[in-house]
Amino acid sequence: MLPLLPSQCESSLPKCRRDFPAIEPPAPPQPRPILSLSAGDQTLYVELVQVATATSDREMAWVRPVLLVHRDRGAKVQLKVCAIAQESDLLWPLSCFAETYAEDFLPLLPLAVALDAAKAQLVLRAFVREAWKLHWPTRAA
Repeated sequence: MLPLLPSQCESSLPKCRRDFPAIEPPAPPQPRPILSLSAGDQTLYVELVQVATATSDREMAWVRPVLLVHRDRGAKVQLKVCAIAQESDLLWPLSCFAETYAEDFLPLLPLAVALDAAKAQLVLRAFVREAWKLHWPTRAA
């Protein structure tokens, strides 16, 4: 004879009912604005994490790199799009960035080529040096 399952049993024990607080599902993450920073024939697309005020006249942007686009202006314009989303966040003056619209950014995503970590780090570091020289030529080392 097989044992009866609890739902099939009639029990003389009182049924316990616990009132648990309702758990609301977490809110979906809010999309973050995409900004761009240009230096020569390269453009870095970043996700804005937070704006911080460093001094009374300068706002700094905490940004997370997403794509680095190199425009080769040879016979015809060619794009080289590198996905660098796993690289280090940057802290950069907000005034250097331009707003980016979805129409400009989204078509680049399918063209992105993922780089290995070492190569992505070198590419990003070279871009940061170039952008620093372009935006602050007297401070560049």
